[in-house]
Amino acid sequence: MKRIAHYKNGNYFVDLYEDGTKVRYNDLDNLTPEFVESMDCKITNQCPFGCPMCFPRGTKILMSDYNYKNIEDVAVGDEVFGFETIIDGNRNNSRIMPTKVLKTFEHVEEELLEIKTTNASVICTPNHPIYTKQRRKNGRLFRRADALRTGDKIFLHYNKIKSYFLDEIIEINKITKMQNVYNFETSCHTYIANNILVHNCHEKSTPNGKHGDIMNAEFINKLRKGTEMAIGGGAVTSHPDLVPFLKKLKKIGVIPSITVNQREFKDNFELIDMLVKEKLIYGLGISFNSFDDDFWDKIIKNNPNVVVHLIAGIHGGDVFDYFANKNAKILILGYKDFGRGHELLEKANVLISTQLNWLKNNLKNYMSKFRVISFDNLAIEQLDIKNLLNKEQWDNFYQGDDGSHTMYVDLVNEQFAKTSTSNKRYPLLSNIDDMFKIIKGEEKNEK
Repeated sequence: MKRIAHYKNGNYFVDLYEDGTKVRYNDLDNLTPEFVESMDCKITNQCPFGCPMCFPRGTKILMSDYNYKNIEDVAVGDEVFGFETIIDGNRNNSRIMPTKVLKTFEHVEEELLEIKTTNASVICTPNHPIYTKQRRKNGRLFRRADALRTGDKIFLHYNKIKSYFLDEIIEINKITKMQNVYNFETSCHTYIANNILVHNCHEKSTPNGKHGDIMNAEFINKLRKGTEMAIGGGAVTSHPDLVPFLKKLKKIGVIPSITVNQREFKDNFELIDMLVKEKLIYGLGISFNSFDDDFWDKIIKNNPNVVVHLIAGIHGGDVFDYFANKNAKILILGYKDFGRGHELLEKANVLISTQLNWLKNNLKNYMSKFRVISFDNLAIEQLDIKNLLNKEQWDNFYQGDDGSHTMYVDLVNEQFAKTSTSNKRYPLLSNIDDMFKIIKGEEKNEK
């Protein structure tokens, strides 16, 4: 395997290889890095799910007075019915509640799905999240419309008794017709469309989005050759300066990777394929959304550096078995109790905790089933990975604590921090070394 970077950092050496392997050597018992080796870099907050997730004209929205309004007529300040997804195995604990409309969105979409249940039907974009009974006992979660199948059960509201119930999907049809579609954001991030319980939008992303000024961030010019940069935050392929930014990083000698949503990859295949072939990116993470054999078989076979991103507490045994059978490379991300992750955890604590415990208890059986299995530091902590490895394995594979040689940069809000979930954030500086000194100082103060 070709080595693509070699450098000395403090009292040790680092080699990076084309397949993403990193090797450190010399005095590993007392790592004292002088500069940052890798960073997560957010460049946009445009929604990676092809936002907005929408419904066509005429979709009936349940208002707080129990009357209905067409979605195109819903306005900011209106009060609709949303719901809290409190999950503890007792369906009566999820409650319908009034919620304010904060923003409205409209755009044009050509491909839609029609979902028919025994008692209702709705047309929506393929990416719209719908409140669904999972295949595991007592499990409920939001699933994209295009991940649903006939026989699945989704939650409906029954206006006459002002309650809700499960209803089985009996038919799913594709609709191809260019038309205006609509969505809105509510205070509780949920609402009821054609009596079906749905979610509204993606974590801290917006339909139009905001792009970071990535070409003029001064600290970029001070990055050292061999620095790894994981680029993400939203729909990274939507950033108009993505290609020149990656070319700039390549010229400096930075080793970039990008993370995209499964649908974003499909919609931007030619662009991403070009980035890979021209070696503008070395790593490609794809966040799993739905089962699709044609897609995953082709991607895993033709892209040796593709890593499937799965989330502890969200993805269950059916997903892990699916990718084990495909001999995939996977990265398990810890569940972030942050932003909307915090909101979902408050409402779905039992389900998420059950999924986390299931993964923790069964992970040992999966360790040898993937071509490569890796974890972020949050997953290492949540899943107690250290206890699954012997000392030699741990010493060989553990890459270090957050902030020891890593950091997070938000180019949208022009801030940096120890990690993406850190509440303590600082304004960007012109020199990466000055930024890293602050992170290192924060780490020392915590010890």
